[in-house]
Amino acid sequence: MIEGKAIFVICLLVVAVLSDIDRYKISNKLIIGGILLGMIVSFYEYGIKGVLSSISAICVTLGILLILFIVRVLGAGDIKLFAVVGSFYGCRFIIKCIAISFVIGGIMSIYKMVSQKELRKRVKHLKNYIIDRMIYLNIEAFESISDRYEDNTINFSIAILIGYFIALFTV
Repeated sequence: MIEGKAIFVICLLVVAVLSDIDRYKISNKLIIGGILLGMIVSFYEYGIKGVLSSISAICVTLGILLILFIVRVLGAGDIKLFAVVGSFYGCRFIIKCIAISFVIGGIMSIYKMVSQKELRKRVKHLKNYIIDRMIYLNIEAFESISDRYEDNTINFSIAILIGYFIALFTV
C-alpha cells in the first residue's frame, strides 16, 4: 500500500518529469512548494525532529551533488528535485534514491549513446576529460561534443522518478 506522502511525491515527480520533457526545465515554484510540503508532512509525522530531518536531507543532497552541478554533469533542477524527495523522507532514503537514480540514469545514457551510434566517441571524449583533470588538477565544466542541448542530455528527472519508486519499494 502506498502511503499518503508517497502520493504527494509521485505527483510532484510526474509534474517535474512532464516539465523536464517539454522544456528541459523544472519550475522553482514546484520545487519550493514541494520542499515546503515535505517539511509540513515531516512536521506532522515527527514534529520538530521531522523538520530537522528534512533540512538535513536537503543539505546532504546539495552537498553530495554540488560538484556534479559545477562540472555540468547534473542540472540544478535535478538536484533541487532530489532535495524535494529528501524533504519528505530524510537522509538515509535520499542517499539510496540518489544512488539508484544514478544507476538508472547511466542505463538511460548508455541506451541513448548506443541508439545514436555515438558511444565510442563519447567514451573517448570522457576519457580525455578525466586525463586532463588529473594532469592539471583542476575542476572544469565537462564540455559537450555537440552544440545541440538535446544531443547531450537525458531527462534525468525520469531517472529520479524511477529511482524513487525502486527506493520506495526496496528495503
